[in-house]
Amino acid sequence: MSFSHAQNLQSSEFNSEICIPYDFTLSKLFAQSSDPGGTDTIDFTARINRVDTAITCQITGGQTSKTDDVHTPTGLAGDSVSMKIVSSAGMPAWNPTSGTVHIECGNGKSFIGGGSSSASTTTTSYWNPNGGSSDTTLAFRDHPCPTGFTLERFYLKIETAPGAGNGWTFDILKNGVATAATFDITGTAKSGSITGLSVAFTAGDTMTVRRRVQSGTPTAYTGMAWGIGIAPDTPGEHIYMTTNTSTPTNTGVQKHCQIQGTQSDATDADAYSTDGVPRIDMVLKKFYGISTTAPGAGTTWQFWLNDGTDVQSAVTFTISDTATTGNDTSNTATLTAATDYTHVTYQATVGAPATSGKMLFGYVGFIAEAGGADAVPQCLEQYRTRRG
Repeated sequence: MSFSHAQNLQSSEFNSEICIPYDFTLSKLFAQSSDPGGTDTIDFTARINRVDTAITCQITGGQTSKTDDVHTPTGLAGDSVSMKIVSSAGMPAWNPTSGTVHIECGNGKSFIGGGSSSASTTTTSYWNPNGGSSDTTLAFRDHPCPTGFTLERFYLKIETAPGAGNGWTFDILKNGVATAATFDITGTAKSGSITGLSVAFTAGDTMTVRRRVQSGTPTAYTGMAWGIGIAPDTPGEHIYMTTNTSTPTNTGVQKHCQIQGTQSDATDADAYSTDGVPRIDMVLKKFYGISTTAPGAGTTWQFWLNDGTDVQSAVTFTISDTATTGNDTSNTATLTAATDYTHVTYQATVGAPATSGKMLFGYVGFIAEAGGADAVPQCLEQYRTRRG
């Protein structure tokens, strides 16, 4: 599906890739940018294990988008996927500049992909399952699951091995408690995985990726990438998670990145939301949220999933007074292929809610495609770069 993972363009590829937990096929590359102008060009290439694939396209002066619907390279479980963006005029400064590519796992499978840069080598750290920055407080990365699924496998890679006598333990938490999805990466190893799992999650449960020191003092690394393989209770559903990592703002409408996690922004919709256009019609639904600090007596936050071109949809809920959670499991919104995009917006609609906590969201994107479960695109991987 779409918006499974978003990354800023990085000079280090390891900070801009994810592991895929099932065998997969890449297809439907869509690239977009502001017009590079003149004779300048921007080339987009999907890569597997840091090797260029045949799926590629080029935006030239006078153009703002390009597609490759012909090539369909394949990869194996545990392989990594990244997007290479090369500008003839150097690092692209145009905003937005992004490439999106389908990653289809087949057989009704889906996955939650994530990645991050380094974190402290001595402190237990937690991540949004869709990636982004870490936090040492579990509650700030304990994301709501918007639908039911079975956790089947977990793959993860780090850029630098822990070193002799040192090691990390990585695991996935459910409602703050460790699951069977756990493994160690020690010594000279740079990856770990576990398969054959059957851990049931239901709507409203929370999920977190955790990293702890297993032994010694592991060597610091500058990048990590993972993939969490899941079998949705409803084939065709995919889970997206995002975190407001900055202090919430209780004045005006705030726009927030559609997945992963970053600060909200009142005006720069391009930077945080427009660069993940799906190539297949998608239905947004099952929107869940957590505010780690209650709004306070007589105050209310309201949250929306936007559809179309920056329009607040019918998918919305409120969190008021002493409550810290909310959801909308009834309403839906449709994204039209190659036109629409989505992001989360929020606003203080009653009073001035407390702004001392974090906001965490989970929602479902559903794609139904003819041909049965094997034809359901399970994920549309997204990479982006933006100004600033």
